[in-house]
Amino acid sequence: MHTLFRICALLTAALFLPYQAQSAPLVHHWKDCTLKFDGEQIEVANSQIRRSWQLGATLTPKSLTDLRTKTEWIKPSNKTTAIKGWKVTHQTTKSNAVEDESLHIQLEHPANGQKYQIRIFPDTPTIEVEQLAKPKGGPESKVDDLALADPSNLTFTNVTLKDHTDKNLKGLVFTKNYPLSEAFQTSGNIAYIENNTTRSGILFIKMAPLPHARTQKVSHDFSWDGKALQWIGPGFNSISKRGYPCAVICYSGGRAGRIAASQKYQRSLRRYVPGRDGQLLSNTWGDRSRDAKIGEEFLIREIIAGKKLGVDVMQIDDGWQRGTTQNSAVARSKSGVWSGFWKADPNFWSPHEERLPNGLKPIMLAAREVGLKTGLWYAPDSDDDFGNWERDANRILELYRDHGVTYFKLDSIVMTTEIAEKRVLLLMHKVIEESKGKVVIDLDVTAGIRPGYLGAVSVGTVFVENRYTDWGSYWPHKTLRNFWQLSEFIDPVRLRMEFLNNFRNATKSKKYIGSELAPSTYPASYLFASVMFSSPLAWFEVSELPEKFSSDVTPLIDVWKKHRSAIHQGDIIPIGQVPDGKSWTGLCSIAADRKSGYAVIFREVNEQAKATFDIPLIKSINDIEVLHGEGEVSFKDGKLHISLAQPRSFIFVRF
Repeated sequence: MHTLFRICALLTAALFLPYQAQSAPLVHHWKDCTLKFDGEQIEVANSQIRRSWQLGATLTPKSLTDLRTKTEWIKPSNKTTAIKGWKVTHQTTKSNAVEDESLHIQLEHPANGQKYQIRIFPDTPTIEVEQLAKPKGGPESKVDDLALADPSNLTFTNVTLKDHTDKNLKGLVFTKNYPLSEAFQTSGNIAYIENNTTRSGILFIKMAPLPHARTQKVSHDFSWDGKALQWIGPGFNSISKRGYPCAVICYSGGRAGRIAASQKYQRSLRRYVPGRDGQLLSNTWGDRSRDAKIGEEFLIREIIAGKKLGVDVMQIDDGWQRGTTQNSAVARSKSGVWSGFWKADPNFWSPHEERLPNGLKPIMLAAREVGLKTGLWYAPDSDDDFGNWERDANRILELYRDHGVTYFKLDSIVMTTEIAEKRVLLLMHKVIEESKGKVVIDLDVTAGIRPGYLGAVSVGTVFVENRYTDWGSYWPHKTLRNFWQLSEFIDPVRLRMEFLNNFRNATKSKKYIGSELAPSTYPASYLFASVMFSSPLAWFEVSELPEKFSSDVTPLIDVWKKHRSAIHQGDIIPIGQVPDGKSWTGLCSIAADRKSGYAVIFREVNEQAKATFDIPLIKSINDIEVLHGEGEVSFKDGKLHISLAQPRSFIFVRF
C-alpha cells in the first residue's frame, strides 16, 4: 500500500477496534491470520509466517519463523525488558481501492511516544512494519535487529536498483553477495539472506524511493556486525507522520521461490485486474517528433492504426496541452517550462487551441468507437514543494471524468523535501481513490527525484526508460536485459517496457552501422516478444509503421492477447542466461496451482542451435503447445529442450 495510502487511510484510530492490555491476553483471528497480545509481547502470524516482539522502549524481535519449513531464523534477544503501557488496536480493511484486504495492527506507547503499524495479508509469507511516530534514534534508527540463529551457512545479497534511466545506460540492477564471516554495511531497498544448503531465506523490501531520492537520508540500509543483521532507516516523515513500510518475506525454493513470494506480496498491494493491467500502450514520443505532429487528424490516424495493430491504449504524450514545456519542439520560441506550470499559464492543462481546436472530445470519441482506451502525459507542478498538488489531482480527475482518460504518465517530478514527498503521494492517492482504482498511473523513473520502483507500488506501472533509435540508445538485447533483471525484484506487470519501430534510423546512426545487434537486424515480432511479459509500450507512431513491421508483429499480439491474463497472473520468472546479445535466455510464467504455465525462449546472436532450460516451480510437463515461433521443444529429464534454427529468433509456448 505504501506510504501514500497510509497517509489518508489510517489518519484516525477511531477506525480501529481498540484494546488496552488487561489481565486477560488478546487473541484475534481473521482468516488464517492471528494477533496475540499480552501487554509485554505481541505475536502476528498467518499460515506461512510468524513474528513476535518484546515490547520494551521499542519493538525487539523475539522470533521470526517460516511456518511452512518450520525454520526459526533468529535467536531471542535478552537486551530488552518489557515495559508496561503498550496499547494495541486492530482492523481488517482495504487501505485503498486497488489492494487486497489485510489485518492492520497499531501499537502505541503514549508515555514514550513510540507508535508502529504491523500489517499482514492472508496466505502470504510477509509481515510489514511501519513507524508511525518519530523514532527515538533519529533517521538511522533500526527497522529490525535480527540475531540470526545460525549464520554460518548463510549468504547476504544486497540489491541495488537504478533509476535515472536516461543516464544509466549500463544496467539497472546490480547485486553483491556478502558472506557473514565479516562485518559490512550496504545501501539499497532490497536484500535477502539465504541458506546455502536448503535454499530457504528471508527477503527484505523497503517500500520507499531509492536511497538517493529519499527525503530522510541514511548512511546505509543494512549492516552486519558478526552477530546481528540490522536494518536501518524507518524513513519517518515528520509532515505526514508516516514511515516507509518495511516488509520481511520468508521463502523457500531458492531464487524462484523468492521471486514468487515477492510477486505475491506486491500483487497484494496492487491486485491484478484483467483489462486494466498488462495492457499494450502506444505513445508517439518514441519516434522523436515530440509534440510537432500532435493534432486531431494525426491522433485519429494513430487510433485507427493502433486498433489494426492490436493496441489497447493510445496515449498522447507532451503536446496535447495548451502550455509549452522545455521538451517541446517549439520550446525556445515559446519559452517552455519544466515546473511552475500553473504560474506560467492558469490554463496550462487545457487542450491546445491550435493543435486540437475541437478539444479532446473528438479524439476520445474516435478511440471509444473502435474500442481503445486513452492516456495522457501529465507533469505535476514541482513549484513550492508541489503546493498545487490538489489542483493537479483535480485536473487529472476532470480528464478522467469528462473524457474517460484512464492512463496518465506522470513526469517532471522533483521532490526534495518531506512536504513535497507527502504532497506527491497525496496527489496520486486522491486520483486512485476517487477513480476507484480505474486510473492507472505510469510513474516515469527516467530522471528527477521520484517515488521510483517501490515508493508508490499501488498506483500503477513504472515507465522504465526512454530509448531512441535516433540517438542509438535503443538496443533490443539491452531492453530485454533490463526487463529480465528487473523482473526478479519488481512485479513484471508493473514494468512498462518498450519496443520500437526498428525500420527508423537503420542506416543513419553510426552506432548501428555494422553491428550484428542493431535493432534493424531483428524481426519486429522478436522486439515485441522481448517485452510481452511486461506491460508493453509501443514506443512509436503507429500510423507510420511499415507494413512489413505490422504484418510480422500483429499475429503475435493477437495470440498474446488470448493468453496474457493467464501469463500476468502467474509467477513470472526470468530463466536461462542474463541477456547480453549472445545468450540463450527467456521468461516463464507458472500458474498458482503449479500445473501449467507459459514460456518465451530467445536465441540471441550465437552459434548454438539448441539449449536446455530449467523450468522452476513445476514438477512435470506433459503437453507443450507452440503458440508462436518456429522451432522444436520438448520436456525430458526435468528440463525444457529447445531447438531454434536461426539467431535472433524465439519461441512462445504453453504447457
